[in-house]
Amino acid sequence: MGHGPQAAQMATFTRISLISIISGTHDPAEILKLANRAVHARTQGTGEFVTVVCVAYHPSQASVRWASAGHPLPITVPGGTVLEPTHYAAPLGFDLDLNITSQHAPLAQADAILLYSDGLYEASGQGQRFGLARVIDAISGPTVPPAAEIIANLRAGVLQFADGPLTDDICIVVMRRNPSPTPG
Repeated sequence: MGHGPQAAQMATFTRISLISIISGTHDPAEILKLANRAVHARTQGTGEFVTVVCVAYHPSQASVRWASAGHPLPITVPGGTVLEPTHYAAPLGFDLDLNITSQHAPLAQADAILLYSDGLYEASGQGQRFGLARVIDAISGPTVPPAAEIIANLRAGVLQFADGPLTDDICIVVMRRNPSPTPG
């Protein structure tokens, strides 16, 4: 939440908390529940919060498990399907006990998952927001381009759309399953 040194300190604290928790469980919802306890203890009464999405890739099952605490939802590439949760959880720090559940989605050979911050779809231009529909249009197609190309296309699209300098940070991560090796 926010910008500047205080937000950076909270992001660092949350990241360190997540890293220390991951060795104890591989369930994204459990990771976020445990991280929430640490964030809540630190932010109690301050109104600060943190949005987080946690994704675990399971190669043997050709799938991902994920959980979100107030963060924008992952999108599949190709297809542009938003991985909808069965319910929405509040960001970390809101309540001591968050109702977070892990979701499951297949990840076919050569597919990818797009993770992004709200600065991407909230970028303003021409009197409107870039929006989730433009994000999905930018990544939709019959095949999945390389991860760097997906990121470059989204970045170029939002910068071209914006009326001026962006007012929020943008983070884009593409998690891509490796395509089958070519014989030979």
